[in-house]
Amino acid sequence: MQSAARRRVVVDLGATTLDPLALAAAVDLAELAEAEFAGLFIEDVNLFRLGALPFAAEIGMASGTWRPLATVDVERMLRLQAERLQRALAEAAPVLAMAWSFGVARGAPLRSLLAARADVSVVPGAARRSRVHDGPEQVLRQAFQRRHAGGKGGHGPVAVVLGEGSVSGRTLESARALARSRGAAMLALASSASGPQGKRERPDTSEMRMIHLPDLAPETLARALGNAQALFWPLSEESAEGAVEIESLRLLLECPVVLVR
Repeated sequence: MQSAARRRVVVDLGATTLDPLALAAAVDLAELAEAEFAGLFIEDVNLFRLGALPFAAEIGMASGTWRPLATVDVERMLRLQAERLQRALAEAAPVLAMAWSFGVARGAPLRSLLAARADVSVVPGAARRSRVHDGPEQVLRQAFQRRHAGGKGGHGPVAVVLGEGSVSGRTLESARALARSRGAAMLALASSASGPQGKRERPDTSEMRMIHLPDLAPETLARALGNAQALFWPLSEESAEGAVEIESLRLLLECPVVLVR
């Protein structure tokens, strides 16, 4: 993946948990592209809706007793968590001498991430919910330390959805860079429903395993991916507007979805 001026890799840092697989992919890609690592702390609007309900309550960690939960409590909790993560990022990023930024947005997580308008957006998969790991600050530090120590990713392949045009080319280039950096195999996914490309230029897939799927529906992709480390997806303006397909996909995958513009 070639470096370019002012490139940004943005990743959702989460309000309560942080997906270590998505964070590791974002750190790796930012360093490989000499890009800015942009951590985005998203205040999920659903948390504020919860705090506005008259029956909302929480269990105190110290007392173990129920207590009312108000919107002001949600705001305070999120503000403190954002401050902790910003401090952790400020401590961790210099390990790689990497340009970085930290931002806060309020809204639906995926839509807020897409609205950040970065060159690459890393969307957490189901690993955020299903895997037990350390607190967000520890996970953040570990991702930078792992990269600094030359740590590799998992044992599965790096997968990429093939498409057409310049966005697809950039997506394939980014996936190749991550796979080579991690010493991972590559898996290319294409839809047989689109028909032959004819005279259109085909991407060079000689170094990867190809799978032709009947379609690229989220359920079809999830069945084909298995233990993939990441799924790279070319992001068109149309998909950025709707985001329905991407939202469905990330809920089915263990690995992060890397959206490339």
